[in-house]
Amino acid sequence: MTQYLLLDQQSGTLEKVFSGKFQKPQVDYLFKDTELADYKEQSPLLIEDTTATSNYRSFLEKNAGLIVTSSFPKERVIQQLKHILVVYVTTEHKGLFRYYDPYISSYFFTSLGEQETAQWLGPISRVDWYNITWRNRVFESDKWQFWDNKLVNDWQINQQKAQPTPILGKNQHLALQDMQEEKFAYHWQQNLTENTNNAGIDQVILWVKQGIQDGFNSEVDLKQYLAIRAKYPTKSKPEEWPTDNLEHRLIYLEYYFA
Repeated sequence: MTQYLLLDQQSGTLEKVFSGKFQKPQVDYLFKDTELADYKEQSPLLIEDTTATSNYRSFLEKNAGLIVTSSFPKERVIQQLKHILVVYVTTEHKGLFRYYDPYISSYFFTSLGEQETAQWLGPISRVDWYNITWRNRVFESDKWQFWDNKLVNDWQINQQKAQPTPILGKNQHLALQDMQEEKFAYHWQQNLTENTNNAGIDQVILWVKQGIQDGFNSEVDLKQYLAIRAKYPTKSKPEEWPTDNLEHRLIYLEYYFA
């Protein structure tokens, strides 16, 4: 088994790699020879240093990325990691998928079934990352997590020859939606100038989900909605709204609860 560091390249990341933590780091830019090749400075970096794999974990506790483990040749690992860089977000729209961001990892990988894991990870047997979900951040600190590809031994090299562009499935969309909603809820819940009644994170997440469902999608509108919900934490939201106008809905909500 060989382990690699897959780093989310941020300001100073490459300098840290060569600052003495690793003796002989080999660096590959994942954007190289892809449609994203012009954006080298934003490319995730695959680092291999067989003399210093024991330092991978301590490095990732201060830098964003994954530990990638595989028994297959490095070129196959790189090919797979490149393959899942650009995905279909919808049936018509493609985009960069930053699965190597540990915040995304905490939601994305755990949304995969066994067969889905095999399709996304291919020759990769395991990924490790140092992070937790936004919701759990209220209760605990970052910790090590991992996701196994239990079908890795069934993978064959010829499977990489004609792979279609990956598509985010329903479960992945829901998981990433949870991430965005929990992130918003976390920051609002931790801000005591807004969360004046100290509402709990689970309650705030519920309010965020309900607010978005009722059309309060912008940051400003959703914060106004949460401010009203927090004033009346035991009240249930209206089943129906008398208007589609969001400003009028906020006024109605205040009167409805009062």
